[in-house]
Amino acid sequence: MRGNRRVDRKKTFQLPEVETDSEIIRDWLHQVMKKTGLKATPLAKTAGVAPSTILRALDPKGVSNLERTTLTKIVNTFGVPGPPMLAPGGRSFPSKLIVSPGYGFPDEEMVRLAGGEIPPDMTPTDPMESVWELRTVRVQLAGYLRGDFVLVDQRVTPVTGDLVAAQLFDLDHDGARVVPRIFDPPYIVTEAPAPAWRAKPALVDDALVKIMGTVTKTLRTRRARPSAS
Repeated sequence: MRGNRRVDRKKTFQLPEVETDSEIIRDWLHQVMKKTGLKATPLAKTAGVAPSTILRALDPKGVSNLERTTLTKIVNTFGVPGPPMLAPGGRSFPSKLIVSPGYGFPDEEMVRLAGGEIPPDMTPTDPMESVWELRTVRVQLAGYLRGDFVLVDQRVTPVTGDLVAAQLFDLDHDGARVVPRIFDPPYIVTEAPAPAWRAKPALVDDALVKIMGTVTKTLRTRRARPSAS
């Protein structure tokens, strides 16, 4: 027999709280301060910003937001990714961009090769070139397979449809990863054979998402087929 237990539905079913712009900026400033080792006033002076502006933004009881120009000064001075609202399109841009690998492969979607790992036909001829091995199916529909070798050239500006090596930053974890994506201005996108392997388009803002270079050459090796008996 069930007891007459009353359920308070107001407490049981609640929408998740959404951070305000002020809270996002305050959290971002704390991350920048931790990363740089600077307190609010030295950080502000180094970036050419009034200390009172930073202190107001850090006040948990306040609702002060930093202007775009102020955010840009901090980003450019310390070389850190900006908060989501700094990207074109505002807060719709995600603040965390650690992308899961495609099809259950290792964490790296592409791995840079060095020395004897580089196939002879792919040897770089310039310091701005690098060779990578693809380890994902996320660009398969664009004609690139897992195991392909690609030559990435930092000097080449991509055009629509080009395969690029993009760097995705995650300020929360103080890290970044390099992924292969198809350039579809102003976004980078995946072209995977199944929905489960696709990632959302990411806006190239040169803060959280940067294009490292354009793929100018590919090499595909195949295993030798057994001879017919």
